[in-house]
Amino acid sequence: MDVSRNNLKLSFGQVAWAISLGREPDPRTLDNLRYLRQLHVPFTEAERKGSGNRMVYRFEHLVECGLAYQGQLRRLKPLDIAKAISSQRKWLRSLAMSIFDELDPAEFHRVNTAWRKPTYPAKQERYVRFNDRHAQHPWTIEELTIDKDPRKELRTIFDVTREDSVTDLIPFKNCIVVWVGWALVAPETRPGRP
Repeated sequence: MDVSRNNLKLSFGQVAWAISLGREPDPRTLDNLRYLRQLHVPFTEAERKGSGNRMVYRFEHLVECGLAYQGQLRRLKPLDIAKAISSQRKWLRSLAMSIFDELDPAEFHRVNTAWRKPTYPAKQERYVRFNDRHAQHPWTIEELTIDKDPRKELRTIFDVTREDSVTDLIPFKNCIVVWVGWALVAPETRPGRP
């Protein structure tokens, strides 16, 4: 199967299933995704269609939903997640597309449930993290890369305390592979059903 960013056309239920790693999403995840949609994540005002139309989720929407889900796992409030994603949407989508383009399409077919285990060496991974409302630059997302000694740099990054108002790292490259991989095998969902 040809893997292309432009070929991904998913339903809400397929996106929820993909970011839940091929499992039935729990009701709280579905509720949070619906609430985020009201806050314009993943759809901008221009991308929204009439109220009766079924929304089609593309690659960039899948990534925003997946990133929002990762923020929720890190106990961020949906409003904070929406502000961070909305304020940096253009940059975030560009970053996700560049990561997708550098990947071998065969990697998307190697979906596994051990997604927390790093797929890439630390120097090849592209990490992002949310800065919450108490950070120096609130409601932002920053990219971090490891340039030198991975053990030393990762320890420094992970030693940031909660008072510094940042969340732990999200292995963005690995997540994109997993989300797209699960999206490619997501079962069809009926309209009105997650």
